[in-house]
Amino acid sequence: MANNHPMYGDNVAGAPPHPPVVPQAVVPQAVVPQAPPHPPVVPQAVVPQAVVQPPIENNDNIAGAPPPAEPLFIGPQQLLGPRLQPIEDIVANDREIIGICSEIAKILNNLIGNNKENLMNLANGTGQSYNQVPYEQKQYSSPPISLEGWGIITLNTILQHVKFYVRMATYPEPNRRSGFNFQAAIVATENSIRDITEKEKIAAEHDSRNRANSHGFFQHRDNAARIAASVTLGDGSIGGVFTQLLQSTYNYGENLRMSVVRPYCDLILQLYRRIQAILVENGFQQGGNNRNNKQSKSNNRGRGSSKRRGSNKRRGSSKRRGSSKRR
Repeated sequence: MANNHPMYGDNVAGAPPHPPVVPQAVVPQAVVPQAPPHPPVVPQAVVPQAVVQPPIENNDNIAGAPPPAEPLFIGPQQLLGPRLQPIEDIVANDREIIGICSEIAKILNNLIGNNKENLMNLANGTGQSYNQVPYEQKQYSSPPISLEGWGIITLNTILQHVKFYVRMATYPEPNRRSGFNFQAAIVATENSIRDITEKEKIAAEHDSRNRANSHGFFQHRDNAARIAASVTLGDGSIGGVFTQLLQSTYNYGENLRMSVVRPYCDLILQLYRRIQAILVENGFQQGGNNRNNKQSKSNNRGRGSSKRRGSNKRRGSSKRRGSSKRR
């Protein structure tokens, strides 16, 4: 108890000595050998191995022969360089095309004047016919006439139909683009302008004679009216909307001279020629079929030669008959 009593501390007189320290035996521990450090892992290139497909037996492949190689598909992300715009967007973004279409809209708005009701009826009719077409066929149908406000033709009104004509003229299927040929539309428009101009002159002369003979007692309806508006502005399906817009600018009995319509027709010709030039620049060739032309020429030559042969035969037979009579 003396060791545990608090009065006895270290170095105190009369304190009992400390008990002897008994050394404890040190137990040797077994030395565990350490493994050498692992070498660094070097990544190796993975060599793709060809997948061996089992032989396919069908009518076109003999048993045991390798299958035919599949065609390589190149996605749009693998194409080099910027992607080209659709050809109808290239035409619509052309500065010259935009300027021509703007002038066409101005001339039409001036020609319409107070006859905007006719234009609104035309726009409503085209919209109804377009909405009645099934959804799958709308891409092949002419878009409706979009007007601004009460019978105002804008640049967008003309460009919508221009883009439709260009899209159909460059369609991949030949059957779809058969009625859309700008080169043929240019020729047809030139011929129509020439014919209408001559008819308008003849009708104007006839009207002046009628006025002179009536001495002002009768009001004769001018024969020259509506002739200028009947000009054909295109060939096939091209030019249908431009002709309809021109016809909606007058009422029955009003005079619409060719001198007033001629600037509008000239702008349509400029539009067709510029579109044709852009198509050729972008690799879209249009025009007549050379094969058909060659065949027609060969047929005409054959017909001409056959006619000549027939005429020669007739001449020879007539000569023979004459010689027989002389005998």
